[in-house]
Amino acid sequence: MLLLQLALPILFRTKWIKMKAEAKENGAGNSIEDVLTYAMFPKVAPKFFKERSKGPVVFTGAEKKTAGGASSGSYTVTSEWY
Repeated sequence: MLLLQLALPILFRTKWIKMKAEAKENGAGNSIEDVLTYAMFPKVAPKFFKERSKGPVVFTGAEKKTAGGASSGSYTVTSEWY
């Protein structure tokens, strides 16, 4: 048990250094948040890092698409469960 307690910080640090280098290769900055973002979302983070300098995305009515190409509107749902 003591060996595990001593080895765990070393293992964590080794993994952290590897993840930091990998994140940097994929466009991350030097922040801890960037490394964590890359660690949690490795497929999406590179695109985010590249496009975040453009600022937040603003959607207009023309850009909105509804699921399945259905037209938007209102509908009523009834259920037997209360």
